[in-house]
Amino acid sequence: MFKATIRKLAGLPFQDVTNLLTWSDGKSDVEFGNGNLLVASAAKNGQTAGYLVAEPTLLVSHYTVSPETTLAEAGQIGDVIDAAFELEARKIGADRFMMVLPAGTPTQPDEICLRVIVRKIPQKTTTIGSPIEKCFSNETNTPKFIN
Repeated sequence: MFKATIRKLAGLPFQDVTNLLTWSDGKSDVEFGNGNLLVASAAKNGQTAGYLVAEPTLLVSHYTVSPETTLAEAGQIGDVIDAAFELEARKIGADRFMMVLPAGTPTQPDEICLRVIVRKIPQKTTTIGSPIEKCFSNETNTPKFIN
């Protein structure tokens, strides 16, 4: 049976770094300067059989502005939100974030194309707490009176 181990790149044993580089057959695009990279390894009977490299990343999945927003204002809105997300990214150790562009969006100067597999991770449901969750819940907010 395989056992997985996850370590920060900086704490990876030399043999694992060597394997990661040589097994990639020169096709590695691991950013060794990124101290926040996580390296997962799978081993069986003490012999490592595979690696996966991951990094903290923010994914911008949706954005919108008011229909009354001017083009100049939309740029300012984008800049201020971008700066806020940059601060948040630094907190979690992400050195970049990605944006999902809707169909029909003009090509951007620094745009690259990626092939992506999306794997959703189910989150545990807790209590309904945010205003938006309350808005879409089936709970009724009937006032209760104490006599």
